Amino acid sequence: MILPHINKQSQDIFDAVKDIAGFIWQKGWGERNAGNISINITSEIKNSLPVPDISQHPKIHFEKTYPLLSDIILFVTAGGKRMRDIGKDIYSNSCLIKMDSKGESCHIQRFDDADIDLFPTSELPTHLEIHENLIKYKPEFKAVMHSHPSEIIALTNCNDFNNEQSINNLIRGIHPEINMFLPDGIGYVGFEEPGSYEIALKTAEQVKDHDVIVWSRHGCFSMAKDIEDAFDKTDLVVKAISIYLMCRSAGLKN
Repeated sequence: MILPHINKQSQDIFDAVKDIAGFIWQKGWGERNAGNISINITSEIKNSLPVPDISQHPKIHFEKTYPLLSDIILFVTAGGKRMRDIGKDIYSNSCLIKMDSKGESCHIQRFDDADIDLFPTSELPTHLEIHENLIKYKPEFKAVMHSHPSEIIALTNCNDFNNEQSINNLIRGIHPEINMFLPDGIGYVGFEEPGSYEIALKTAEQVKDHDVIVWSRHGCFSMAKDIEDAFDKTDLVVKAISIYLMCRSAGLKN
């Protein structure tokens, strides 16, 4: 283990991620290697990290600069890893990334050096864009969760619900909890290539106004102070949509 000593604050966060990864799998929101999680853990882990020669760690250079992310540390689930496996062994299926002082690149620091091919999720561009805007607009928010709920994918395959207004009208009208816990509604991004900078930028644009952002025919991102609350926000949206789909399958139209 590269990190033999993890402080209690960090351990609590990692334990929560393990639980949530298991829930994502159980709910069917993370088929195969779908779904990813990132958490800004700079304040929890910065002083407990060992001081290895990070020049020996794999480095990623970005297409753009993230000045607000300079020197931060992100926990990120790894690319190609299954949520069910993260739920069993978080350290072999996740990593830390340490941003450089200019926000131009990052070093990957693995928990377990047995997997030399361990790299962050392919959706890293979107996570970085979101975290930068969270620092700007919602600094108390540290956790970002991406998942593939079938109900969201099904709804956004319907022409009547492939825009922000129609989805918000639906969920606000069918489930009052939406207005209580997501008073600003949810954001929406039309279909774009997964993992691209285009979808990352369009998603980040909505961070200021929304805590949940739907990706058409793909799933959604949710953001919160911690990973449990991020999960709850997605769960709430999925519940509202599933109620609607149940009503429609029973033949009800109003």
